[in-house]
Amino acid sequence: MFLKCHLLYGRGHLVKKYFSLQSDCKNCPLRKTCISDKAKTKKVQHSIYKAELERAKARQQTVKARVMKRKRSSTVEPVWGTLINFTGMKRLNARGIKAANKMLLLAATVYNLKKWLRYNAPKTAIKAMALIKANKAAGFDFLKIIVQQLVLSPIAALKFSVCKMCFTGK
Repeated sequence: MFLKCHLLYGRGHLVKKYFSLQSDCKNCPLRKTCISDKAKTKKVQHSIYKAELERAKARQQTVKARVMKRKRSSTVEPVWGTLINFTGMKRLNARGIKAANKMLLLAATVYNLKKWLRYNAPKTAIKAMALIKANKAAGFDFLKIIVQQLVLSPIAALKFSVCKMCFTGK
């Protein structure tokens, strides 16, 4: 029934469009169920990737794919959601790959530190949040303060201060 096939761009994507002949549709007994009264021919359109899309859809319906999707949605996706929504990673205002990498590493460090505080030291997290609020204007110096005052022992904190003086020259 469908004789003509054209490769065309439909909404920006390459598609196969099939057209029937007007003479075939004129005398067809299924015309009323197939096309409207105004239409003269039947037109069918498919993506050129239809076979691949159907294979991918069938693969997603397997038990293994469902398990993997559930695992991903509980491990990877919440991390990206938190980084994007709560640490300002929607847009990176850094120039170059190295600077963007530094920003993402810092955001991941903040995420991991918050997670560590939440699970390993709940009382420490309350103190850390108080320090963060107190030092909000100081930028990312609050990470150093948290490590100094809450995580390390007083002797290690003293060594950390000495190292800080070495790097800053103070």
